[in-house]
Amino acid sequence: MHWLSSLILLVLLGSCNVIKYVPEDEKLYTGAEVELESDKALKGKNQLKYEIEDVVEPAPNKTIFGIRYGLYFHFKAEKEDAGKIIKSLDKRFGEDPVYLSDVNTSRTEEIINNRCENTGFFYSEISSSIIEKDRTASAKYVVKVSQPYLLETYVYQRDSTGIDSLIEASLKDTELTKGTRFDTEKFKAERQRIDDMLKNKGFYKFNSEFLIFTSDTNQYDDRKYDLYLSFKKVAPKEALRPYKINDVKVFPNYALEASDTASATTTTTVENIDFIQNQLIFKPERLRPFITFEPGYLYNKRRNDITTRRLSSIGTFQLVSIRYERTDTNNRDSIGELAARILLTPAKRQSVRLETQVVTKSNSFAGPGLIGSYQNKNLFKGGERLDISGNISYETQIAGGSAKNLSSFEFKLLNSISFPRLIAPFKINTQKGYLIPNTKVSLNYTLLQRANYYNLSSILFSYGYNYKSNRFTYWEFNPISVNYTLVYNESAEFSQILNSNPFLARSFENQFIIGGTGAMEYSELGEKDKKNRFYIRVGFDIAGNLLGLGQDLVNADNQLLGLNYARYLRADVDFRHYIKLWRESQLVSRIFAGAGFPYGDSKSLPFIKQYFSGGPSSVRAFRVRSVGPGSYNPPEASSSISFFDQSGDIKLEANMELRHPLVSLLKGAVFVDAGNVWLWNDNPALPGGQFSGSWDQEIGIGVGYGIRLDIDFLIIRLDVATPLRFPYEEGGTHWQQDFTFGRKSWRRDNLIWNFAIGYPF
Repeated sequence: MHWLSSLILLVLLGSCNVIKYVPEDEKLYTGAEVELESDKALKGKNQLKYEIEDVVEPAPNKTIFGIRYGLYFHFKAEKEDAGKIIKSLDKRFGEDPVYLSDVNTSRTEEIINNRCENTGFFYSEISSSIIEKDRTASAKYVVKVSQPYLLETYVYQRDSTGIDSLIEASLKDTELTKGTRFDTEKFKAERQRIDDMLKNKGFYKFNSEFLIFTSDTNQYDDRKYDLYLSFKKVAPKEALRPYKINDVKVFPNYALEASDTASATTTTTVENIDFIQNQLIFKPERLRPFITFEPGYLYNKRRNDITTRRLSSIGTFQLVSIRYERTDTNNRDSIGELAARILLTPAKRQSVRLETQVVTKSNSFAGPGLIGSYQNKNLFKGGERLDISGNISYETQIAGGSAKNLSSFEFKLLNSISFPRLIAPFKINTQKGYLIPNTKVSLNYTLLQRANYYNLSSILFSYGYNYKSNRFTYWEFNPISVNYTLVYNESAEFSQILNSNPFLARSFENQFIIGGTGAMEYSELGEKDKKNRFYIRVGFDIAGNLLGLGQDLVNADNQLLGLNYARYLRADVDFRHYIKLWRESQLVSRIFAGAGFPYGDSKSLPFIKQYFSGGPSSVRAFRVRSVGPGSYNPPEASSSISFFDQSGDIKLEANMELRHPLVSLLKGAVFVDAGNVWLWNDNPALPGGQFSGSWDQEIGIGVGYGIRLDIDFLIIRLDVATPLRFPYEEGGTHWQQDFTFGRKSWRRDNLIWNFAIGYPF
């Protein structure tokens, strides 16, 4: 690693002095400042400034903490004696220098003025200046804007066409209401809204380009405008009449380059739709529910999109395409006719994978792993997906702190079959939904060998449904969930731990967990252009209620087949907020709250259902499971076994992370985490662990910095953090008093390194 440290030091020193490589007749351009001025308070001023900064050109060379890495690699690679490493780094990260001579302030002023006018800030005054230093230069743009033009009236100008009444009626749904700021992007969105409305009413040939907006400000002196919508003169006659579908044919084995499709002659008709395939690829009766239109229906863009989305969601087809052909032979004003052709190109039906991997988990365990999987995407030729996978891994804890010799061996066998339809004892109409619900049956086996402690076997059977009601909202409901756990080969040390802690012993009992689970997830993470994005997940877990009801009636113990079964209610919520700040930077906040309530003869949650705090996706300044419960502070001598103790029935956690770009694929983040777990019931073995009115005094807080390698499909993350506040008191205070970074023992105990795959939230 010595050569790597030397290279990093060389880059740090050399990149600080890239100015020496700048030609004598040039000045390095370091960027531009935008200053907005207005006579009165301006609504949306910050957003306007952000938009203007986004169009200012050229962009200066990238920097990390003021260091121009890309420029350094570029200049070093230009030398004749540049080595292979420098040339490789230049190819990956290098940038051509941006000089003052590349800056055209007049053109940039025009671009800024266009942006102002397009957003309603007419008659803006823009001036620029260049600030020159010895070898560098920057630009400053002062934009004096007045109040924007606001909408007074919005009128559709009738054109004696057959769709006048439809457009007029749709204006009640417009977002262009009185007081709307002049904005060309909003006008484009309005044209698209009307275009979608007409296409959903059969106007297949209509196009938003046939609509035109004009505005008038002449009759106002106080920055108002009237907006008029009308047709362009070139709108063709065929675009102004609706179309009806008179024929629907489906090709489940469509090949882009083969002649099989053209020669297919075997036709099966199901509910007025023809399915054409010589070889049975997909059962027609199973495919029919995914198609939301049929002969006799008016063309409807929404139905077309729903059908495409539904067929794609099955997973059996690589490509889904719906094409329409006109079958009428005249251009009369009557309803036109279309033939629909649904072309489905099958994906590879079966796949087998075997791969090695480095396993990292949220509990700070890491190690080598081997995973093998088999998948069949069309098991019974009705879109059924069979997944079988096996996973073998050895893991050891890599987080900082005093815990030693925590390792485990784990074997998992996961089996599931998913049906792209609702299999239930009652009938539910799913024709109008965003997607058709899936039914999933799973049977999983897990063997966990915790070195020097115990073995745990677990069998989980579940039967349930999942459904996406729109592009943001996902539902999951498992009315049947049966989990059987067996703990055996307990070591003397582990038995001693359980004997000293009856509550922990109850959570490790051999038992059944019989109940149901459910969750709702709302996610806007796919909306990359939104400034504010939200994610929320609400989940619940109920166990033992039906069995317990029967047992209560006869005053029997909580047992089934001679084994205890758990009775509890558990619910949690995970809320996240993503705010775009500038360019690729964003502020991400998260709040998590969860609670499990054991009842009946159950005094604690099963161990696998308990909450913990601390670790790579939790409070990163504390090692895994080392926070709480409550103000509990394990004795130093028992820290090696606290892995089992420090979990709880209640969890509260908050995180905030400022993410920012560094260079190319590297990103950084400054973060702060806070949280803890608590118990419902008092446990003498964990003093201070019960939830009480002083819970806010028992929050652990940590801060840190992280480096992330973002390769689109994979995020590799390394975070380092240190505690600021402990849940318990030390020396009469909860706050960290010692920050001796230079001392090796302090770094060992207080710098917690977290290596993980993916963002923490």
